[in-house]
Amino acid sequence: MKSFPLRVVTSVESDQPSPHGLWESDPDAIAWDFLGSEFTGLAYANWPIERRVGAYLTHNGMAQLWNNGDAHAAVLHRVLANVGAALRNGTLPTATWAGSRLHPRAERIAVSG
Repeated sequence: MKSFPLRVVTSVESDQPSPHGLWESDPDAIAWDFLGSEFTGLAYANWPIERRVGAYLTHNGMAQLWNNGDAHAAVLHRVLANVGAALRNGTLPTATWAGSRLHPRAERIAVSG
């Protein structure tokens, strides 16, 4: 596995603290946290993966990684490399727009009466 050098960041460019500290030296940890985040859900399904990762990084106080092309590429690479494993272990939701269209909301909700 290729290692990607990342710069050490001494300040955060966002007022929101990172929930797990700064992981600039561990793209795998960032990728796995992203894969378990809201940014992998249906609400963001029409966003390109690069935009989702960027929004996740910014939202979690790591905008400097999104602005650093090498760091962003390293995180994105690890996200894509771990998608299969995340699906298999249940970290990544299996719901998709296609699945939602197959079972319209009216059919999925039991109506009492």
